[in-house]
Amino acid sequence: MDLLCHIAAAGPSGVALRDLHRAVGLKPTTVHSLVRSLRAGRYVEQASGTGKYRIGTGLLQLVGTFLQGSSFVALVEPALQALHTETGETVMLAVLGEDRHHSVRSLLSTHAVVAAPARIAEPRLHCTAHGRVLLAHAAPSVRTRLIDAIEAAGFPTFGPTTITSRTALETELERVRARGYASNYEEGRPGVIGQAAPVRDHSGAVIAAVGVAYPTMRRTAAYDTRMIAATTHAAEEASRLLGWPHR
Repeated sequence: MDLLCHIAAAGPSGVALRDLHRAVGLKPTTVHSLVRSLRAGRYVEQASGTGKYRIGTGLLQLVGTFLQGSSFVALVEPALQALHTETGETVMLAVLGEDRHHSVRSLLSTHAVVAAPARIAEPRLHCTAHGRVLLAHAAPSVRTRLIDAIEAAGFPTFGPTTITSRTALETELERVRARGYASNYEEGRPGVIGQAAPVRDHSGAVIAAVGVAYPTMRRTAAYDTRMIAATTHAAEEASRLLGWPHR
C-alpha cells in the first residue's frame, strides 16, 4: 500500500525504482519484487521512455467494481449522520433527475419546530439550495436546457424572495460555483431556509447536493454562518468518502 501511495503521488510522470525503495524504507530487491507483482496485476505500469512507474488500469477496475457494488448513498451516510448530529436540523441528500432534484435520503430535525421535507410536484431548481447546487454544476448544455425550461415557465415563484429572471439566476449560479455552496432564504417555501453544498465522486464530478433546512424562526446571521460551515464540511466529508481527494 505504501508503494501504491507513493506511485500515485508521483502522478503521470511516474517515479523511479530507486526513489521508491528510499521512500518506503525497504530493500531494492524487495521493492522490485513487489512492483513486479503489482505490474502483473496491472495495478502499476512502467513508462516505456523513462522506465518510471505510475498507476495502472487495474486500479480503475477495482474502483469500478467497488462503486458498482455500493450505493453512494450508503457510502456517504456517515457524513449525513454527522451533519444531523451537529445541527439538529433536517438533512437532505438530493440528485438531479430530468427537470428537478430528487431527495434520496433525509433525516428529520430533532427540534420541536422543523422544516420537514415536502412532496413538491413542480420543478424548483432555481429557488432551492439543493436545486441551485445541482444546476450550477450541471454540464453547460444541460444547465442551458434547464434554465431555458425555467424561463419558458415564467420563473414560477414559491416564496417571497424567489429569483424571477434569467440574469439573476445565472449570476447566482456563478456565485454558487465560486463560493462552494448555495443558500435559499424563503425562495422555495415561505418560512424555510436552506443551505446546500456539492458532493463529488472520485473523479471530481458533482453527483449530489447535501444540505440542511430550518425554519426562519431560528434564523440569525450567526446561525446561518454555522449552518453553512456545517453543510460545506459535510459535503467535503461525503466527497472524501467517495474518493475525492479534497485539499
